[in-house]
Amino acid sequence: MASIVNDPNGRRRIQFVSPDGSRKTIRLGKIDRKSAESICRHVEALLVAKISGQPIPPGTAVWLTTIGDTLRQRLARVGLLDPAPATPTVAQWCQDYLNSRSDLAPRTLARMRDTARLLVEHFGTERRLDQVTASDAEAFIHALEKRYAPNTVRRVTGWCRQFFTAAVKSEVISRNPFQGLAATVRPNRSRSHYVTPEEIQALIEAAPDAEWRLILALCRYAGLRFPSEVMALRWGDVLWDRNRMNVANIKTRRKTGEEFRVVPLFPELRPYLEDAFAVAAPGQEAVVTRQVYDAAMRELKWIARRAGVKLWPKPFVNMRASCATDLVQRYPHYVVTQWLGHTREIAEAHYWQVTEEHYSQAAQKAAQQGAASDGKEVSPRPNAPSESSENAAPCHLTPFHSLYKSRQSLTLERGEQFFGCLRRVAKTLSLSFDSSADRIGSHVQ
Repeated sequence: MASIVNDPNGRRRIQFVSPDGSRKTIRLGKIDRKSAESICRHVEALLVAKISGQPIPPGTAVWLTTIGDTLRQRLARVGLLDPAPATPTVAQWCQDYLNSRSDLAPRTLARMRDTARLLVEHFGTERRLDQVTASDAEAFIHALEKRYAPNTVRRVTGWCRQFFTAAVKSEVISRNPFQGLAATVRPNRSRSHYVTPEEIQALIEAAPDAEWRLILALCRYAGLRFPSEVMALRWGDVLWDRNRMNVANIKTRRKTGEEFRVVPLFPELRPYLEDAFAVAAPGQEAVVTRQVYDAAMRELKWIARRAGVKLWPKPFVNMRASCATDLVQRYPHYVVTQWLGHTREIAEAHYWQVTEEHYSQAAQKAAQQGAASDGKEVSPRPNAPSESSENAAPCHLTPFHSLYKSRQSLTLERGEQFFGCLRRVAKTLSLSFDSSADRIGSHVQ
């Protein structure tokens, strides 16, 4: 059905008659005879499938996944394959994917847009998705490691993996080049800071208005995430008569399926809620009206300078972590994690902290125990062997020596019983008992 034609200079082409009766040619260029025959067999299989309307044979289907774009385009040009849609570029795919994800939180969407920008800066605007290899992905990550902290690189890696995983699911590409690269954020305890009551109180007193005082109180005394959970809080969520409030699970809603969680109105928090409610505008639904995170960070730095407090790393995250540390010392773990909206594993890795008070309490208990033991006569160790006892061993070997002696005597007793039984059996059967048994018994002894 298909034939190989040899051209000058080692070039070859395949000719066949298409279902419409026209003669088609597939030029292979310079290629050896064996490879040309292999391609010709697959061309015949594609032609038979085209004429009969049957599926492509499995062997030919696998072969099609291994050929390059050039040969695939030539097969499509002669009507043996359907023209494949053009593979989008990295920039085009990232933009289309972000436009389709209206369910993402604004801050998450902004970070993913930053990741897309980094991808386009590294690979260019013309690089197609299928042209990004695993080596290219590793080179991209190594370039990021020179500019950003390790956890930032890991987060960017996770979002890059998300971009390409979506392309794999849409069958735009067949493999994810970022698969297998580290994307799990590790806890960085060097940036942890326990926010003491004195520090947060100094910031609250230096705050310019009731709304800022409430933001600080919500983050430190109720452990709300800023800005997502603080900005989503509504006055209708505050249940004054029940001393609790409904907090929207902005971050964990998709994982847990719970729209909100119930958080107590802690005594430290309630006065600031009441002050903010008193000055709220009529008809105002949002508890906090500030919407810009970067502006809030600038204002917080100004408040810290005004209060004379050195601002710690990750201010709002450490406020939440300090709240979790305080609560877990007063309530069970499962209660605290339910109130704050995270798992115990996350709390152990990122939130719970060792404070100076823990060290002080430990030192105080050690001092109390030392004082209680002063002036008391220490009783001698029970069952201490005397120096004149037979086979006395050093004091640090005495327990082991006693155990060894007891096991040795038990072994000898059982050995004597065993050989006594053998002697009785031999006597009953009128057999002579070999003295080797006695030798074995003496060897055991």
